[in-house]
Amino acid sequence: DGRPRAVIVEDGHPRAVIVLPAEAHEFEQLAADELAAHVKTMSGATLAIVTAGQDDAEPGTTRILLGKAAAAVVGEQLLDQAIGSRRDSWNCRDGFVIKATQTTVAIRGVRQTGTLYGVYALLDQLGCRWFWPGELGTVIPKKATIAIAPMQVVDSPTFDMRQMWFSGDGPVAPFEKPWGKRNRLSQDYGYNSGH
Repeated sequence: DGRPRAVIVEDGHPRAVIVLPAEAHEFEQLAADELAAHVKTMSGATLAIVTAGQDDAEPGTTRILLGKAAAAVVGEQLLDQAIGSRRDSWNCRDGFVIKATQTTVAIRGVRQTGTLYGVYALLDQLGCRWFWPGELGTVIPKKATIAIAPMQVVDSPTFDMRQMWFSGDGPVAPFEKPWGKRNRLSQDYGYNSGH
């Protein structure tokens, strides 16, 4: 694929900044922190996390826009597609959009959990895996250069309730645990709260 890519890290040096909206929601902040931490583990590079409007990065720097900071790139029409075909109040609204060009990677969720899940989906594309809780189940590839191909992904969960259960026991690795978030388990069993 010869298309120009959004370069995040080049030969171990950061070539991108993560941009959050002013007064970022806790899940938007977590999305930024998780992206920066995984990129650092992969490449050794530290990506700066900045607030929209306070970004004075050098020209040619890729901007990774998260949540409401991505609103100019991921508009309401695309976001509406991420809700999915079901429009009832039980729809969990955890869908997201990832839109990447040569200079920008924008990730915006229908609600803030969707933004977080969009970051995990992007990390998944880069080869990160969380097979089971803990270090032993975590796979983060080593890459001196990280680049994102141009794309537009609109994702909506097939199932509202996404949990793991053992027979006769409660849920395993609930949403509140890092492993549950990274595997995009549902936060609230399909309720539309927080939308």
